[in-house]
Amino acid sequence: MIVITNGTEYIYLDEEHQIQKTTDISKAKTFTFKGCSIFIRENVKATKGFYAYDTETQRICYRRKKKKCFPKTTRMMIYNQADGRCVLCGRKIKYEDMTIDHIRPTSLGGSDSVENLQCTCRTCNTFKDKMLPDTFFDRINEIYLYQMQRKYGKKLKWKLANKLIKSMAR
Repeated sequence: MIVITNGTEYIYLDEEHQIQKTTDISKAKTFTFKGCSIFIRENVKATKGFYAYDTETQRICYRRKKKKCFPKTTRMMIYNQADGRCVLCGRKIKYEDMTIDHIRPTSLGGSDSVENLQCTCRTCNTFKDKMLPDTFFDRINEIYLYQMQRKYGKKLKWKLANKLIKSMAR
């Protein structure tokens, strides 16, 4: 059984499905592993300082990572290098809406050095997640080809374009 706790209090939902806290573990809402991590990420304020705890193994099984903060000068330099555009989709973004993405994710050995950081919109950064650039672009290409095939699959122009795109992706 997985519960969300800060060590003394537990999260539960009242009759109106509002997030509440209790010291009584029997009232605590139970979660699956995936469900608790999603709940914590989607309810940042209500779960600040809380973590997912497996009562059977008596171990912490999920804790929200602290967001890395880069100095304003670094953020501005990365934003200016990208000309105020998301480097993944090309959309123009406001400085305050920019997210910083690790080109090579830290979980895959990437560093926090400026050379490994890029300007992205929140949507692309969220979708890219922990993928390497080539994996990300391959995934985008798969999605594009699949959706276009569904929409234009029987048309000659699409058949020709599809062959051309696939030959370039090799």
